[in-house]
Amino acid sequence: MAKNHGALPEHTSEALKAELHHLSDVYNATRSEIRNDEGKVVTNINYTIASAGIMIAISSFIASSQQYFLFLALPLPFLVLAFMNFEHNLGIAREGNYLRTIVYPRIREIITRLDNGSHDFGVNTLDWEQYWVKNNFPMILTIPVSASLFGLHFLFAIVPIIFFFYYKQAATMPLSALEIAFLVVDGIGYLTLIVYLIAFRIWSIRRRSG
Repeated sequence: MAKNHGALPEHTSEALKAELHHLSDVYNATRSEIRNDEGKVVTNINYTIASAGIMIAISSFIASSQQYFLFLALPLPFLVLAFMNFEHNLGIAREGNYLRTIVYPRIREIITRLDNGSHDFGVNTLDWEQYWVKNNFPMILTIPVSASLFGLHFLFAIVPIIFFFYYKQAATMPLSALEIAFLVVDGIGYLTLIVYLIAFRIWSIRRRSG
C-alpha cells in the first residue's frame, strides 16, 4: 500500500496541476497525431490497390507494344508507397512509445503526489496497455494485418517484374542497358525496404519487451 506523505504546499500543488494540464494537452495532441498517421496508412493502402488496377490495365498495352522495360518502371510507385507506409507506421510507433515512456509515467507520478500517495496505478495505467498485456496475440493472427500494411506493396511490386521476364524470354531478346538499370534500381529499393522493415520489427519487439 502506498504511503501517505502529507499534503503538498499550495504552490507545489498548483504547479503540479498546471503540469498535469499541460501533459493532458500533450496526450491529446499526440493521440491526434497517431490517429492522423493511422488514417494515412489506410489511404496509402487504398492508393496501392488503385495503382494495382492501373498496372493491370496498362500491362496488356506494354506487352502488345513490346516496350518491356516499362514493366520494370511499374514496381517503383509501389515501393514508394511502401516507404511512405513504413514512415507512417514508424511515426505511430514513436508517438506511442513517447506516450508510454515519457507522458504516462509522469502523469501517474503527478496524480500520485497530488492525492498524497494514495493512488496506486499498478503496473499499467491505460486500457490499451492492459489489453495488450492480457491479449498478446499469436503472431499468426497478426499476419493479415502485416499483409495489408506491406504485403500488398511487395506483391504488386514483384508482379510486373515477373511479367517482364516472361515476355522478355518469350521474345528471346537480350537485356538492354536501360532494362539492367531499372532492375538494379528495383533491386535496391526492394532490399532497402526489407532492411528497414527488419530493423523496425526488431526495434518493436525490444520496445514491447523492455
